[in-house]
Amino acid sequence: MTLPVIANVIRVSVFGTVEGGVGWSNTFHLIKDASTTYAAAIGAAQTEVTTLYSSTGYGGGKEGWGEYATDGSHTAQVIYTPLDGTTASTTFAMVQSGQSSQEPTSPQNAISCTINTGLRGRSNRGRVFWACTSREILSGGKVAAANVASINACWKQFNDNLIASGAPSSLAVASYLHSSVHAADPTRPVSAHATLAHQTKRRGAGA
Repeated sequence: MTLPVIANVIRVSVFGTVEGGVGWSNTFHLIKDASTTYAAAIGAAQTEVTTLYSSTGYGGGKEGWGEYATDGSHTAQVIYTPLDGTTASTTFAMVQSGQSSQEPTSPQNAISCTINTGLRGRSNRGRVFWACTSREILSGGKVAAANVASINACWKQFNDNLIASGAPSSLAVASYLHSSVHAADPTRPVSAHATLAHQTKRRGAGA
């Protein structure tokens, strides 16, 4: 896929495996301040992405991906790709493991998280699917309300910390169709959904 050229935007791709070793990936975007270098923004973002995908997350009811994932699922690496058309990608190993010992939901199921910008239209919102979900998070067949609130709080703290860092950036929605970008709504950057999403496309093992 040919990536668009969008100034100050960084594509973040997190890779891991579900139970049995089948691969999954998450992709979302950040927009950095124009005065911040890509290297500085990526360095600051890696600290926050690592926390976002850990089991404890930011704590205090702001648990990360690992809290909701099974203990047979893992993250492997994260790749940051500036969309300026010239700067090379940066890859970090990021080994995190899920913490739940309960049975997984179907491998095709994931927690659906919508990235909000405050603007209407499909090009102005994004989506991230947190894979490897455990049945422990469910209540009545849906993600328990307390867990939905915790996921939202974790993503908001992630975005707040990016904005407040010494190399500021923000969660964003990048439209490849329009080669445009909008920063996430700082008051409500992400909304997790109680109904699990069904994914049919998976990456190969170890992706």
